[in-house]
Amino acid sequence: MLPAHKARRRIPKSFRILGHVIRVRQVTPSELKKIVEEDVALDGLWIDSEKTIYVDKRLPIFTKRQVLYHELIHCINDLREEG
Repeated sequence: MLPAHKARRRIPKSFRILGHVIRVRQVTPSELKKIVEEDVALDGLWIDSEKTIYVDKRLPIFTKRQVLYHELIHCINDLREEG
C-alpha cells in the first residue's frame, strides 16, 4: 500500500459511479488526437460508449486532477441521462 502522501498524488485507474465502472487512462497528446480523429488540443476526454476518461499524462498532477474532475462532470451527466 502506498503512503498517504503518495496516494493523494495518484490518478485512479478506475472507479465506480452510478453502478458503472469508469476507466481512467493517461495517454500522450498524440494518442488523444488519434482517439478524437481531429487536430485539436485536448487535456482530457470522456467517451461514454467506452466508459473511459482519457487524461494527458504529461500534465502536472494538479492539472490532471482538474481535468479528471471536469471529465467526471461529463461522465455523470451522461450516466444520469441513461437513467
